[in-house]
Amino acid sequence: MPALFDQMDAATMGIAQTIFAVETIITPMRRLTLDTPPAADPDRPPATLKGIRNEWSERVDNDNNGIGASNGQYRTGVAGTRLRVTFRAADLPFPPRIGDEVTYSDRPAKRYTVSELLPDGGEGLSLALNEV
Repeated sequence: MPALFDQMDAATMGIAQTIFAVETIITPMRRLTLDTPPAADPDRPPATLKGIRNEWSERVDNDNNGIGASNGQYRTGVAGTRLRVTFRAADLPFPPRIGDEVTYSDRPAKRYTVSELLPDGGEGLSLALNEV
């Protein structure tokens, strides 16, 4: 019998998927050489499953005015959007790899590539994404 934490993790993931998941297509990609563009991997067919899409903005500011600068000069900051999709690891028909492509059924014109695999230590596997 699974530990209580594992049971609760599975229940929580199930509820989150029911409420937030969208149809997600993972297309496995491979690159034969560094000089060739990625192409669909014939050994791993595309998979359609429910994924929880996460998007949030982040801003990093150096929080000072620069060395030797008067107030307001040389302020630097970076802003961007973080993209992730989370699946129930057991639902994946193959282990995703960096470089695989992800699309959402409600945004078919946007493509994303997997930039990092982020297992959560329980039921879920998150994939950090970059917009193509």
